[in-house]
Amino acid sequence: MMCFCVLCTDFVYFVFGFLTLVLWIRYKTRFFTLNIELKNNTMNASLNQYASCQGEDYSGIIFISHEKTSEAIDYIAEKHSFVFFKEGHIRFSINGEKRKELDQPSFFLLSPGSAFRSVALLPSSIVIISVIDHLDIKLPFRSNLSTRMKDKFILPLNVYVKNYLILLNELFSFGFLNKEYMKLKIAELMLIIDMTYSIEEKQGFFSVIINNEFYFLSFIRKNYKRAKSVRQLAELMDYSISGFEKKFRKVFSQSASLWLKEQKKTAIYEDLLKTDKPLKEISLEYGFCSTTHFNNYCKGCFGCPPGKLRKQLIITENTLNED
Repeated sequence: MMCFCVLCTDFVYFVFGFLTLVLWIRYKTRFFTLNIELKNNTMNASLNQYASCQGEDYSGIIFISHEKTSEAIDYIAEKHSFVFFKEGHIRFSINGEKRKELDQPSFFLLSPGSAFRSVALLPSSIVIISVIDHLDIKLPFRSNLSTRMKDKFILPLNVYVKNYLILLNELFSFGFLNKEYMKLKIAELMLIIDMTYSIEEKQGFFSVIINNEFYFLSFIRKNYKRAKSVRQLAELMDYSISGFEKKFRKVFSQSASLWLKEQKKTAIYEDLLKTDKPLKEISLEYGFCSTTHFNNYCKGCFGCPPGKLRKQLIITENTLNED
């Protein structure tokens, strides 16, 4: 009986060790394959095609390794993209403008539609992070800039950004990153930039994305709570309703009415979770004509009445805090 127990224990350890090895090989093989695939495409590569082939778990990260001099890559930024030059020596251009050289670790932003071209003068390493949701880009300062500040849009990599990239590389190699997690990582990066660079440096860095569309987006973010309808929001910006709808859809990639409904839903959820406001007060604050109407709204959006939802959220939060 004793021998049988020992054999069973050994067998369990063997199976556990074998499964662990398989998972490790799977992650390492995936990371190695992606890097090989990228390296094979670096000469006149289509990085957008490479990015799209990563599937639904695409996290918006591209690692570029220039192994040989004179290798070139071309990247079209479909969304706001951070370009991190980690090491080596490159010559690059944006939208065919005057070429610049980089030989010190640094990074800069690309606005949507920008064409980035890089040619290696020495073996080099670059990381490109595409912002999944352009609404995640929020300026950490007030600015009246309207054009890019010449030669001041490139920031040196400080120790905090370097450490950020090191961890990002480790997480990517284990397949840990996905769209939702990358939204958190973008928020972390924005906080690092805000806390560790001067106002002047941040103004130069973000000047590449400050345009009329950015001001439109910023105004909507700051003032949408003042409006009870799309028409009122359009009037705040002195737009006709048709012109406003067209502009809104272009900037936010969805209709104004749907976006406002999503903001309202999120705000109600947070009030139920994070405040002790009476349900009647919340109901009136968001324009419901009666508590019955508010109850029906919560049932439709959250699956249960507001009182029950609040209790569930409090229980869940307390359980997480205990753990």
